[in-house]
Amino acid sequence: MSRLFRVHLNFANVSAGVALLVALGTAATVVPNPVQAANTVAGTWFLAGTFSDLAACTSCEVSLAPSGDSSFGSVNNSSNQLLSPNVPVVASHLSVHLETAPGSGTRKFFLTSHTDISHSLTCSITGTSTTCNSGSQTLKVAPGTRLYVDAANIGNAAASKLQLSWLATP
Repeated sequence: MSRLFRVHLNFANVSAGVALLVALGTAATVVPNPVQAANTVAGTWFLAGTFSDLAACTSCEVSLAPSGDSSFGSVNNSSNQLLSPNVPVVASHLSVHLETAPGSGTRKFFLTSHTDISHSLTCSITGTSTTCNSGSQTLKVAPGTRLYVDAANIGNAAASKLQLSWLATP
């Protein structure tokens, strides 16, 4: 019985053991550490939101949270502002989808910061279209910036459900 448990130290067994240790060590180092250094983060974050009942109105604006589910609020409504990460990021690729086309009106969307509304990602949906995107636009976002989406209705666009998404890259 003791022969069954006896370890045979030969070249093949030692080589196989070393190969296993190297493979396990390599696999552990392939997984990147998401925190590179203080205040820097690797990767790109995909943020998205869904909003129901974007009201029909003539020349009005509402604010939306830049991700997740939220209720509509007045422009600059602090309850719809979300805080950016504590690292600088670049916002890009704003994409918006309406369930109902605006018809004769226009819907404009702005991903912007509470402190600097002059810089934003923008896109517009008009006529029978139901989607828009910000194309190659980018928005530099400082650490700890309060962000929101401004939705403007120009010319009595129809009420609609809304979905949006965008990328944040450190």
